[in-house]
Formats: sequence, C-alpha cells, structure tokens
Amino acid sequence: MNKILKLQENTKGRDFFVGDLHGCYDLLLYNMGLPHINFDFSKDRLICVGDLADRGPSSEECVKMLDESWFFAVKGNHEDMCIGVHRGNWPRDNFIANGGQWFLNLGGFPERQEAVVQLMEQLPLLIEVPFKGKKIGVLHADAMADSWEDYNKNSNIFNEEVLLWGRSRIKHSIPIPVEDIDVIVVGHTPVKQPTLIANVLYIDTGAVYGKGLTILEASEVLKFIE
Repeated sequence: MNKILKLQENTKGRDFFVGDLHGCYDLLLYNMGLPHINFDFSKDRLICVGDLADRGPSSEECVKMLDESWFFAVKGNHEDMCIGVHRGNWPRDNFIANGGQWFLNLGGFPERQEAVVQLMEQLPLLIEVPFKGKKIGVLHADAMADSWEDYNKNSNIFNEEVLLWGRSRIKHSIPIPVEDIDVIVVGHTPVKQPTLIANVLYIDTGAVYGKGLTILEASEVLKFIE
C-alpha cells in the first residue's frame, strides 16, 4: 500500500468526489448518482472518501469497483475493520454490529473474501488530485496535520487512528486550515449537507440511511473555499 496516491491531472475529462458509499452500488451506478451527472466512463474519474462497504445492500460490488480504471478511493475505517477481521485482529462481533455481516456470509467462498481484502489492503490513506493549478486532497476521517506537505515528508505522522477514525476537527469546529493544500475532502462523519470547516470539506451525507449521496465535481469542491 502506498500511503499517498498522487494522481496526474485529468486533462481529458472531469474529476468527481463522492461521499461514503456503504454498499449503495445501485444508488451510485443507476439511480441518483453517475447518470445524473452524465459520467463518462472513458475519461471521467470518481474519487471516493472511503467506507465502500458495510450496512448497504451491495458491499462486494462497491469494493470491486477498485478494479475499474475510472474509480479511486482512500481507505476508510470500515475497510480497516474488514481487513482486521479477515486477518484475525479485529473482533467479529464489533464488525457485525457495524454492518459487516455481508463479508462473513462469504465464508463459503474464501477466494472472494481474500479478493475483497486484497483490494482493500491496496488502498492509500490519502489521495492528491491536481486541478487547474489547485490541489485537492482526499482522506477518510480527520485532517489534523499542520501541513499537507508533512504527509509527504514525514511518514511518522501517518496516524491511522486519526486518518480513519478521528472526528476532532468537526466535533470541536477547529478553524485552523491545513497548509500547502487548497482543500481536503473527507467523509466518515455524516452531515446534512456538504460542510466546510477551515479548508476541510465533509461530504458524507448519509446515503446508506436514505439521506442522499453527494457527488461534487472538482470545480464545485473549490467553490467552497472561494
């Protein structure tokens, strides 16, 4: 796993950012998601803030999108739990309580379980997306570093507990921006509508709870900080 995935600028199509999917495959592919934005699979890209699986009806299908050239995601805490259960270092009961029964139901198909986990284990913790001279960062939960460049220079600050599980910024409305990045898109904490705190944009609007799936094009993301 590369901790940071740095994408090249998409000069042929558009880049979109989507909130936590939690198994809502049909919602994304066929209902209010990609058809609504006229997504072009040949040149557009979709970047997810993590938590592809659990709770929703089609977790395996969402994870399999990682094999598609147009789809990218960071690791979320639900991927962390799934990997942990499969590798024997996370309690099954806790995983089930958080929507992981679908994975255990694949117990009769160990090759499918292993394929899912291997895709999850390849996920980066951060994604960096250039767009028209600006730079958009993506991580799952909590952006608490002083500078985005710190992640590039010092691997010791990759605190997965914070990146995958933290809620300090949104809980305490911390107004200090992360330097050396224009905006950071995150999920993890459900919000009623996309919410900006300093230069960190929360876009998990609770799709799995029937509250809507947020998909924002790169230019729309940057409008939040203008």
